[in-house]
Amino acid sequence: MVEKKDDELAYKETSFFRMLKRITIKRIIISGDFLFAFLLGIIFPVLCYLADIVPKAIEDLTIIFITLSGTMIAVSIAGLAIIVALADPEFVLLLKKSKPTGQKKGSVYDNILFFYRYSTIISSLSIIFNLISRSYVLISTNKNILTFLLGISVFLVMYSVFSVVFLVGTTMRFGLLRGYYLEKKEQ
Repeated sequence: MVEKKDDELAYKETSFFRMLKRITIKRIIISGDFLFAFLLGIIFPVLCYLADIVPKAIEDLTIIFITLSGTMIAVSIAGLAIIVALADPEFVLLLKKSKPTGQKKGSVYDNILFFYRYSTIISSLSIIFNLISRSYVLISTNKNILTFLLGISVFLVMYSVFSVVFLVGTTMRFGLLRGYYLEKKEQ
């Protein structure tokens, strides 16, 4: 059996949950995109509940939410392609050496790549929960369960959208850093 050195990256360390642990769930939960989506995921279903339109809202909105979440996956993959295309070995090494604030393991580059994966997973979960909500409205009229499902659907689709907006900012910052790096390299 080959032993791993401290500075080697094992394949299992690139798993989603290992990277999530490195970033910490607390950091994700206190982020603006999560909190704003969470508030919308509570407020909108409560308003629908009070207006007695939860089943209608689910029927009308879930197909839009599914389409929107699928689009967010495509946008996320496109952003990742831009990051990979702009990343030459020297620049990647510079970002790999940079540690994110408050993190003991990992690098800025690892975090950038992780959040593209994370965003895609959130969008995928949004599709799944919207399909569940859309199906459940066909078999039940339980207003409480339908309101809960609508809340999850709204939260996930909004989190998906806000997460991708965050990724657009990340892609832009990556491009700006790349430009700054090339400018300094020329001097």
